[in-house]
Parts: sequence; C-alpha cells; structure tokens
Amino acid sequence: MTRAEALRILGLPKGATFAEIERARKDAVKKFNVDHRQTLEPHIRELVEEKFKQVNMAFDFLKSEFQATR
Repeated sequence: MTRAEALRILGLPKGATFAEIERARKDAVKKFNVDHRQTLEPHIRELVEEKFKQVNMAFDFLKSEFQATR
C-alpha cells in the first residue's frame, strides 16, 4: 500500500495532517461498522466489512509512516 492509496481510501487530499487522518478514520469507522448495521443483507454486509478492513489497514499504514518520521 502506498500513501496515496491509503489517503484515497480515507477520502483525504495528498497533504493531509495526522489529525485529519485520525478524524477521517473515526468517521469511516462509524460509517462502516457492521455492528451498528444488523439488518444488512449478507452480500452487502460482506462489502461493508471489506471496506471497514480497508479503512483500518490504511490508517495503520499512515500511522506507522507518521511514527517512523517522528
């Protein structure tokens, strides 16, 4: 995963700050958390779970990149 891909997954511009990244993750987790959407059909639920995983992977990548530069 590259920084550009991670930012695209979170819906952020190229020069986003870490505070913006954290906020975008928080908003995305609320949006794609399947525990809050119990009535989803199984095929939709799988798509939402996949997006949730992508959001977390993107955040983890950006977080580790940020910590490496500190």
